[in-house]
Amino acid sequence: MANRKFVKSNGPNIYLVDGDMMRLVPDYVTLHALDPRGWDAVKTDRITAPHPGPVSIVATGQPPAAAPAAQKQLSIGRPFPPMRDGTLWVLNDPPKVGGPVAYLAEGRKLRPVPDAQTLSVLPRDHAHPVEAADIDLLHADTIGRPLGVFDAALRVVDVDNYINSIGPLPYEPPGDTPVPGTDDVRIDLIDGVPMEVRRRRVRIAREVTNFVEISPIADVLWPGSAITGASVLPGALAPIGLHRSPGVITLTTDLTSGAQRSQSTRLETPDLASYVDALAKLLDDLKPYDAAAAVRFSLEQISSVEEAMVKTGLNLKGTGWGVDAKADLSNKLTRSTTFGTFSQVYYQVAFSPDGSPLQFFADDVTLPDVQLYAGPNNPPCYIATVTYGRMLTFLIDSAYSSAEAKAALNASWSAAVSGGANLDASAKAVLASSSVTAVVVGGSSGAAGAPIIDPANGLVPWIQSQIGIAADRPAAPIEYTVRYMAPPHNIVSVTRAADPIKIVDANVYGGREVLGTYQMGEGSGSAPFSTGITVNRGDQVIITATGQIWAGWIFIGKNGPEGLDGPPKPWYPLQPGKDSLDQNVDVRGSSLLAGFDNTNWFQVGSGRTFNVPTERDKAVLWLNINDDDLTNGNGTFDVTISVRRRVPTVNAAG
Repeated sequence: MANRKFVKSNGPNIYLVDGDMMRLVPDYVTLHALDPRGWDAVKTDRITAPHPGPVSIVATGQPPAAAPAAQKQLSIGRPFPPMRDGTLWVLNDPPKVGGPVAYLAEGRKLRPVPDAQTLSVLPRDHAHPVEAADIDLLHADTIGRPLGVFDAALRVVDVDNYINSIGPLPYEPPGDTPVPGTDDVRIDLIDGVPMEVRRRRVRIAREVTNFVEISPIADVLWPGSAITGASVLPGALAPIGLHRSPGVITLTTDLTSGAQRSQSTRLETPDLASYVDALAKLLDDLKPYDAAAAVRFSLEQISSVEEAMVKTGLNLKGTGWGVDAKADLSNKLTRSTTFGTFSQVYYQVAFSPDGSPLQFFADDVTLPDVQLYAGPNNPPCYIATVTYGRMLTFLIDSAYSSAEAKAALNASWSAAVSGGANLDASAKAVLASSSVTAVVVGGSSGAAGAPIIDPANGLVPWIQSQIGIAADRPAAPIEYTVRYMAPPHNIVSVTRAADPIKIVDANVYGGREVLGTYQMGEGSGSAPFSTGITVNRGDQVIITATGQIWAGWIFIGKNGPEGLDGPPKPWYPLQPGKDSLDQNVDVRGSSLLAGFDNTNWFQVGSGRTFNVPTERDKAVLWLNINDDDLTNGNGTFDVTISVRRRVPTVNAAG
């Protein structure tokens, strides 16, 4: 390139000046192929006129008047062809024996077309004549792999075009929508008290991008696996059994003693066997260790198992919990049904396909091959990530409210992972009046539910026997994401829906009702505040809380609802001693408080259950934080309040 240079016209065009000729460079990819420096190769000079005749080449930033007086006559030569995918560079005078007859642009490279037979079946609508000298001008790295005699490149182009033409999966906006004409009003007895109960079928739709598989099919559920889009929504993943192009898998984990948190390896021909071997090697290199802490959990009040699947993103083939997935569980008005999931994540594996644009199938895969697996409403996809760990799921049928069941299940998990075995009396009372069925996601039992015998005493030991990684409890796929093969390779998002029957209104005095959730904290000055809940003597109140706040102490970090270690300052709202519930508790600063009518405070912490004293009849429940200044910190507590109304004695009329 010693005697050649790239110059810019007064407009946007770039030209290659070679001697007395200048040639248009149509795009950046072609420019980069001619000179790997790209734009840096044209930043110094420009020409004053892109047409035949005397022109001046001046340094950038100089005015036209600075051009030399002697101007040079340049002729315009044939433009270089573009290098967009599918463009053919056809040699005007190909070699008689050996050597390519043309070049096909693909992925920013020119792939040699070996012979006339291959050239004859390539599309010619974007063909451009070139000389062998034009090829010589290109940087050596621009020339890619030769095409096979069976026109592999054409197949790739056809396959890519077909994949790109298929739209994404249908989508339903998430939300809860009443189904018109399904209201059903009945008079039911609860604890001997008649109540008017209104039931309604509700369409519950949830967007799912992270899928959970209870009983994974090993030969399909691995990162890089090609699957049909139509199989993603129901969760019964169907593989695309075609030869694959290479890709890279990357294992990432936080559970390693070294500084390295991830490691990658290449799969030349992605399939289950090569993946299993590569994963074993990566695990041996990184050696993630066991950890028993729960990373995340979800607890949902439900009316059917199908509703639980929709709300948690679980794929369930079969019943699993001994009931029909669509069966109405809300018809037992004196009982609640709760579904819980607890997860431990050990590592995640991601797949990255090769190519630019990305290529998923080998060159021998034809368009008819792909059409066997893909079409309208069935776009080809691939599993992008798989998360490995342990997940325990629970279905709880209880004589207590769902809020009480959630608190008991949460307490059981906390006791199990902390190594303890004791539950407080309230949690034991709830579990003693409940039936608990558990399923281990990825476990040896598959989707078969295991009833927990004597949950009050047996649930914690059972959880302890299932958490952690061991030879008989290996890390299993608990979650995965899917991407479209078509650009821009978005994460697949589907809408799953169920139509459970929900109790939407109950005119009842007594019974159980969850009254709501609240958010309060430091920084916003959002406490104390009234919940608006009026409680009566004898009502049972359950308050649970999660989250963290920073109370503004420079050398002290965040705290949860239990507060900071140590007693409160003397001027804080609640001091040690008996509180308004006539109980002695370990009062702490920055802990969550509740009270009656903006006074009579008592400590709640992360959870407290109590009966409203007689002297607090018809009082309004308030929330507060045991601090004197709620504006100098930050963070919030998420508070759930459940009230179980006192059931009065009702005398029969007569």
